[in-house]
Amino acid sequence: MRKVALIALLIGGVCVAGDKVSWTESVADGLKAAQDAGKPAFLYFFSPSDGICKKFEETVLDDERVVAESAKFVCIRVDCDKDEESMKKFGVDSWPACVFAKGSGDKISDLEARDAEKAARQMAKVAENFNK
Repeated sequence: MRKVALIALLIGGVCVAGDKVSWTESVADGLKAAQDAGKPAFLYFFSPSDGICKKFEETVLDDERVVAESAKFVCIRVDCDKDEESMKKFGVDSWPACVFAKGSGDKISDLEARDAEKAARQMAKVAENFNK
């Protein structure tokens, strides 16, 4: 039974690995996985050398409430130093930034929250309304 549950989680594109968000680094692969799983995508735009991004990861993205909500998404990390095309596509002009999108690549909305509690609430709302 545990093997079946593990396989279901892997096929479903679940975004949680232990107590951290599990990210894919490919926008194309992540959007396809979201479309295949019938889930929204959660894209995190960052710069690896930026201190504000590191702080955002520690205080928001690593928070247990955000990690729990991330299971409802296919999560994609977008390195802004390497992927300007995705920044343009999703209307990102600074980082850190988070965007909710459909697997088709259509943008749903931006993550407006800058604290973990509000971010988790917004994530829950996007996931709840996704298939309505």
